[in-house]
Amino acid sequence: MSVFAFSDIHGNRPLFDALMEKIGPDDTAFFLGDAIDRGPDGWAIFKEIMDDPRITFICGNHEDMMIDALRTFPEIRWSQAMDAWSWNGNEPTLQAIREDDPDVVKSYLLRARDLSIFQEYISPLGNTFWLSHAGCDYTEHLVWLTREDLIWDGHHFLSNKWFHDNPENLFIVHGHTPIPILLEELAMYHDNIPKDGEIEPGAYYYADGHKIDIDCGAHFTNTTVLLNLDTFDEEVFEA
Repeated sequence: MSVFAFSDIHGNRPLFDALMEKIGPDDTAFFLGDAIDRGPDGWAIFKEIMDDPRITFICGNHEDMMIDALRTFPEIRWSQAMDAWSWNGNEPTLQAIREDDPDVVKSYLLRARDLSIFQEYISPLGNTFWLSHAGCDYTEHLVWLTREDLIWDGHHFLSNKWFHDNPENLFIVHGHTPIPILLEELAMYHDNIPKDGEIEPGAYYYADGHKIDIDCGAHFTNTTVLLNLDTFDEEVFEA
């Protein structure tokens, strides 16, 4: 039995199906959010992940926007939340929702409101993994981490540091910021990050190897990664 993490599928059916073929019936996985939007099959993939007992679904910012924008469902009305969601590629998801059974949609939206925003996993080797959509900095006070921090924060990675008194067996795994964009922003602040360098497909380790970004930008790279949390082995999928 293996324990995996993957993230940010964004409606890419070929990549999602390839991932599901790799996750065995006795395996478990953490999905770090953003099943929906941009790609054509997000709503269907969202429902499949929600219904898969092997997978712990951690809320992404796109699910968060959907929940906020559709609070009046089955009435779909304009709001600032709907406007924000629209700006972030919601068209294929919203179209699929309009075509679905309203009672089915409502049941999934209600369940989505209870999605986790943070999970901790301790591997057989004694490594601790903090899993959330956006990631975070290490803190001794987990209760201080807010929904905004764990779903939306796109700045914690800029320090690119793991301080000497931080736990050596702790790894923070996240998605949200596609690796090419993360590297572009890091390069603006750190001379040791190559600018316009070639990016190897797969997870990106930074902060002295203690933070791991697994968002490969599936919606524009057609690439994703499945990270084994017990062994740190990776499997890269390309559509």
